Amino acid sequence: MRPSSFSLPRRTRALVSPGRLPAGLFTLGLVLAGCLLLRPPNATAGTPDTLRFRTLSVVDPEGTGGEAFRILVPDGWTFSGGIQWMPDTPGLPATAAFQMSAPDGKTAFQVFPSQPFFWTNIQKILSEHPRGSRYYGREVRPVMQPVEALKKIVIPMFRPGVGRIEVKEERPLPGLAADLGAGILTQRDTKATGWGGTVRIQYTQDGIQIQERMYGVVQQILFNFASPTGTQTTLMWNAGYLVSFRWEAVARETRAAVLQTVASSFRWNPEWFNSYSRLVAYMMVRQVERLEDRERMRRILRHGGAEISEDVMGYYREHQQVYTRMAKEFASGAGWVEPYHNPLNGENVDLPSGFRGAWANPEGEYVLSRNPSFEPAPGPEGQTWTRIRPASVR
Repeated sequence: MRPSSFSLPRRTRALVSPGRLPAGLFTLGLVLAGCLLLRPPNATAGTPDTLRFRTLSVVDPEGTGGEAFRILVPDGWTFSGGIQWMPDTPGLPATAAFQMSAPDGKTAFQVFPSQPFFWTNIQKILSEHPRGSRYYGREVRPVMQPVEALKKIVIPMFRPGVGRIEVKEERPLPGLAADLGAGILTQRDTKATGWGGTVRIQYTQDGIQIQERMYGVVQQILFNFASPTGTQTTLMWNAGYLVSFRWEAVARETRAAVLQTVASSFRWNPEWFNSYSRLVAYMMVRQVERLEDRERMRRILRHGGAEISEDVMGYYREHQQVYTRMAKEFASGAGWVEPYHNPLNGENVDLPSGFRGAWANPEGEYVLSRNPSFEPAPGPEGQTWTRIRPASVR
């Protein structure tokens, strides 16, 4: 099965190198790896009369050399990050890690890198690889529930030095991982499970009160082995889909629609996803502990002509559903966004609600306005705009 085309003419590209940015995602990769308690605003009341978004194509220069994912960026916001490669972790050799920030420096959408872990009851392994050490690129650590992982791993790791942090709310979200094959017996004595969760925290930054909603999914694959001394268990687990929505407390209602639009727009490129899954399979089948040869890694990733199997496309759709569920859960039914149909690419796109008109152009840009007489001007290269309408009134 071939994927639908992801190409957009002259689309903005972010040629980003793996860095040390505090951001990220991907989940288990072992096979292929808000409720904000906000009162619903009056549509997107308090937002500007005109909103603009552009489609950003983020390239993976160290791996495939092509597009890894795309996402909508609001006008004036900055993007940093990309794909980080971790070739010493066979089940999770890459993770997305990025942040998108508003001009105020306080509002942001962030994706933290997935965190891979290992645990076992085999004492010989634990004696050689005690808790806190690394085993096949994974930190040796007992498995945690998602809320516990967010509070004990994610917050200390990615929010150090912000001062006193209050946890205002915490909830398990079992439905978040429902599309990831959670609870399915993959083969005899091997079981895959997954759980989701969220926390809302509050802290002060530069004298300003900040609120932040974090989401995460814990996935594990558990292996049981019979032995003369009893059942021996090993498990590989990840804290993944680590997503953050951050805003200034007094401006929460004016930023919610934009943050939800950004989160809803995230799309992995299916061909990148296919190449990545091929590399993971290569490393795991051959029990490769580490890919020392980066050129060899790139050759595997960039080998062309491979069809995308139904299994891989199924995993792709399952992964995308997690992001969709997070964006909807963040809104908690407040109606901040609505789907518009873009006739230029035949796809629906979630955009802020409450505007009188919306337009798209072939470059993947969108404009929304409350002014009934507004018409977007042609672009510098003569790009024309096409009026788009809510999908419900097509």
